[in-house]
Amino acid sequence: MAKTNKPRLNFTLDEESKDFIEEWARQERRSVANLLEGIVLEAVSRKKQVNGSGHS
Repeated sequence: MAKTNKPRLNFTLDEESKDFIEEWARQERRSVANLLEGIVLEAVSRKKQVNGSGHS
């Protein structure tokens, strides 16, 4: 695994959702971290489009 200077976030999740995400990542041949990064970045992009690019 390559080292990164990106900040890290931790969160908790129910077991069923965790299992679903792990299977989703496996099907796409991605790491869970990579899959979640993509999901979060897409959500942030959508939110910025709705609210403008400023912080709230």
